[in-house]
Amino acid sequence: MKNLKKVILVLGFIFIYGFCFGQKSYLKEDGTLEDDFFREQFVAYFNETPALNKNVKLDIDNKYLVMISKYDCGDEKFEPVTMQKNALNYSYAQLLSGINLFKTIGHKKFTDAYKFEGIIFKTNTICMFSTRSYDFKFSIDELKSLPEYVDFQDLIGVIAKNDYKNIIYAKNKL
Repeated sequence: MKNLKKVILVLGFIFIYGFCFGQKSYLKEDGTLEDDFFREQFVAYFNETPALNKNVKLDIDNKYLVMISKYDCGDEKFEPVTMQKNALNYSYAQLLSGINLFKTIGHKKFTDAYKFEGIIFKTNTICMFSTRSYDFKFSIDELKSLPEYVDFQDLIGVIAKNDYKNIIYAKNKL
């Protein structure tokens, strides 16, 4: 019985120590909050607000905001070549939507308040029981340099002009 009490007491101390000291500290030495705190609060608010996140989820990858979106074309069947073309078009449409959201919120908030260096747009197209994905990466400066009302052709032109370096991942099977 004495050994059980000792074990429980030791486990209690370990739990309390882990709870108190194992948490991530958001406080700098000067008493101000870390930039990570503001980034994580923004992402949590967005993800927990149903009106904002219908088909979009946010995450953080170092100092980049990650915007994960999806488009589901349902059970409609396409020829493989048409599906490839549609997947890329749907991905560009999701990217355009994400860029417009960025412009609505404003680059000042992303750079001044949240200290993001850029945005990674992870686009997913789900059709015929398979997912095709394209991931795009833009710095805040690249996004700021886009025309105020960027359209589909402008966006494709910007990506082509950058030698497609903005496309950082593609997952497609024919």
